Amino acid sequence: MAGGTSTGSDTFKLIGDSVQAAAAPATAYALVPNISDFSISGSGGTDVVSLSATKTLYAGASALTDLFAGIAVAAAGSTVISTLAKDAGAAALNGSTITTTDLIKLTTAATVAGAVDTVQEMFDSAIGTSTMTNVGTGKEMFVSYFDATNLKMVLLIVDTVTATSGTLDTGDVVTLIGTIDMTAANYALFGTANFAIG
Repeated sequence: MAGGTSTGSDTFKLIGDSVQAAAAPATAYALVPNISDFSISGSGGTDVVSLSATKTLYAGASALTDLFAGIAVAAAGSTVISTLAKDAGAAALNGSTITTTDLIKLTTAATVAGAVDTVQEMFDSAIGTSTMTNVGTGKEMFVSYFDATNLKMVLLIVDTVTATSGTLDTGDVVTLIGTIDMTAANYALFGTANFAIG
């Protein structure tokens, strides 16, 4: 799906990713799908963004490992989204206890300013010192952050290859899946009803 506009309760399937971590957000975002009219709920319907549980469809991530074991095919409403605030501390989330997590939603917005000027730095800024332990060495996790400068939800696949213990943390290699235009308020409301794994 190259992007699009919703006209009701629509499902947008985002398959594939782009190695654009070192690019400026505006440059990187232009190279991946963007959903321009995503309805969280209400009169506009409840739209769904769907990612895949098939690791090989995300070629930008490490070819040597696989997705976090807790990511599984699930319809909207049945997926599991775990939230993670910036600087919540080491082991703020533990993959051994939240074993069915499909998406880590970073709740602290990132802005393009000063030293934060690439997609990698946006992720690093949004996660801060927070970590998720026991993801699995070199395993990948779906993660989102909110770009408060460009008003977008940004979907990533994050590779724990830089952490030999399999910990998701700042500096882990990110690749970009897609973006969704939305307000900060709608990002806060984005939940399992809006997210599926196909």
